[in-house]
Amino acid sequence: MSGISSGLSHCPQREITLFAFDDFSLPLTHHLQLSLTPAEKFSGNPVLRHGRPGDVDEGGASFYGTVILEGDLLRMWYLAFIPNGYFSPGSRGPLWIAYAESRDGVHWKKPSLGLVEWKGSKENNIVWTLKPVHKYRAAQGSGDPHDTEKYSPHTDYPAVILDPEDPDPSRRYKMVHVDYEQDKVFEHPQTPKGPITFPCPTLHTAVSPDGIHWREMPGNPQIHGKFEASGLYKFNGMYHATGQQFSPWTYFRDGSKCMGRTTIVYRSPDFERWEKGGFAGFDRTHVAKGEESHMGPGILNKGNVLVGLYGQWHDADTWETVRMDIGLIVSNDGLHFREPVPSFKFLAREEDSLRWEPSGKAHRAIVQGNGIVNFGERTCIWYSTWDVFGNIGMATLPRERFGQLALRGDEKEGYVLSCPLDAAGKPARLFLNVSDLSPDNALVVEVNDACGRPLGRYCGDECIPVTASGFRVPVRWKSTDTISAPGPFSLRVHFSREGGKSPQLHALYVSSLEK
Repeated sequence: MSGISSGLSHCPQREITLFAFDDFSLPLTHHLQLSLTPAEKFSGNPVLRHGRPGDVDEGGASFYGTVILEGDLLRMWYLAFIPNGYFSPGSRGPLWIAYAESRDGVHWKKPSLGLVEWKGSKENNIVWTLKPVHKYRAAQGSGDPHDTEKYSPHTDYPAVILDPEDPDPSRRYKMVHVDYEQDKVFEHPQTPKGPITFPCPTLHTAVSPDGIHWREMPGNPQIHGKFEASGLYKFNGMYHATGQQFSPWTYFRDGSKCMGRTTIVYRSPDFERWEKGGFAGFDRTHVAKGEESHMGPGILNKGNVLVGLYGQWHDADTWETVRMDIGLIVSNDGLHFREPVPSFKFLAREEDSLRWEPSGKAHRAIVQGNGIVNFGERTCIWYSTWDVFGNIGMATLPRERFGQLALRGDEKEGYVLSCPLDAAGKPARLFLNVSDLSPDNALVVEVNDACGRPLGRYCGDECIPVTASGFRVPVRWKSTDTISAPGPFSLRVHFSREGGKSPQLHALYVSSLEK
């Protein structure tokens, strides 16, 4: 299959995306300024509430989970639990993976799946639990083995991908999640009631033909030691599991300790054999005391670039003082993540206005999942509260307009130059995601060689100025609407304005015309 590759990726894609905020793909700018756009919370939040008394998600519906769009159907896997089943010492669980569906992202149905028995019935939406639910004598709490609110800890933090390229149809859906090694414990210092001891979380994997019927992969747990996995993506042919980890389970390359929650990435070539060595992909403990990155990023996978959401953990002395927003990160290789604008709040917790509970209690923290989906003309993001763990909300922004490059201050002209691209001599088309354009405020695109020198019929004078806004506006030159370069090429986008607002460039899409 023919495709496009960039100077940062050797794996050809049918289409590559160059986001305005990706300074690896669009490294050189003149008289331009980058700004990011926070997502807008849906006014009718929450879109998926916890269940009624007796339901499997009576205590909470948490978006440690995934949303995937298949056709016109949105499919959600989320974490469900009973009242007081998450943070209460000695009563952690039961924790299930539950399932829901939607046609619009706002109205969700919880289908009866008939898979797992709870309170004498299989009429529920539990899609997966690693172990049968059973009572146990709590290490803390009442210690009464007949206490019905004491259950064994099990499945946690599910992340799901659809992998249609797998030749085995029984493995089309893949999942990572956390289970707990009962014979290995760690002391957690940050709880409302002081330090408590938890079983050690480890990485588990499962596969499914349909996203409903799952089987555990052999060799679980795949990664021993405290690794709280919550993210999964396939990039450049490799499977990547992400989550949070810190010393003594992992260290930085120079041997120094990861003093707080750090984003760690583990890889596998086949979803069966996982490298024992992980990579510290993102760390913000250096920003200030108490600043950490919470869990693995939720990912929008564009094939050549990953856009991720991560938990901005603030004031991390104890769980009682933690505050958490959601930030934006990007990666071009699946391992190294960075913030386009340091500490930018893509989704803010808004303590004074985010009130989802009848009690009116404001939430001090929100958490991300694997829920970034392009749906029509919007990019939709699902997230949930953390301290209450009650419901799931949605936020949106215009399709893939996470940020924009525009002329700085009163500048009248400027440009951005891309990294080298390669279509292997095959024809390609170019489209722009742009806004605030007009005949007086336009963009002109040159095709340059890899060193930034104009190529003949693609020079600036040959380009038909782009004056219309849109999510996918085609670029044309006087003699052609396709790019046919004999070797690697780069793109130079010229900005100009006569008055008013600057043109806003959100993304470029280079699409191969050959299958």
